[in-house]
Amino acid sequence: LLNNRNIPWIRTFHSTCARILRESAHLIGYERNFTILNEQDSHRLLAATIKDLEIEQFGVPPGTARRMLGSFIERAKDELLGPEELLRGAPSRYSERLDDYLLEVIYSAYRSYQRALERSNSLDFADLIALIDGLRPVNAGALETARLVEALTPLLISVNIRNKTHAGIRLT
Repeated sequence: LLNNRNIPWIRTFHSTCARILRESAHLIGYERNFTILNEQDSHRLLAATIKDLEIEQFGVPPGTARRMLGSFIERAKDELLGPEELLRGAPSRYSERLDDYLLEVIYSAYRSYQRALERSNSLDFADLIALIDGLRPVNAGALETARLVEALTPLLISVNIRNKTHAGIRLT
């Protein structure tokens, strides 16, 4: 991954994940020149996905549907659950509290959103973390990438500012 492994990386956590994924893009079905969507672009793509699913026919305003489904999708990605794992009832903080119909709506939106990302060779920020974790040793290339991630892990500093009133710094 690095021509000279003695050169330190000084990057944000997401930037480090992006660099590792670009080097291993072929292992996850992406081209190296993938795009990382910012929050607005991600919201626009999800809004278009929801419009295609015609969810508003059930009386849920599009903005509310996008925020609600976006929250569920982000939480599922944080828990490393893809659309199929979510639908199969993989352990999560919320799936046991949802009725089957709502879970099916979330699944449909999540699956459509992920397919749209893949078609456009794009990732959102939640994908960066999920895909890094997904690079498990399934072949020699993935094993080498996993070893590099493992070697870098003690050196990574993660700053998380999801909630603007709370910033956490974690040395891993």
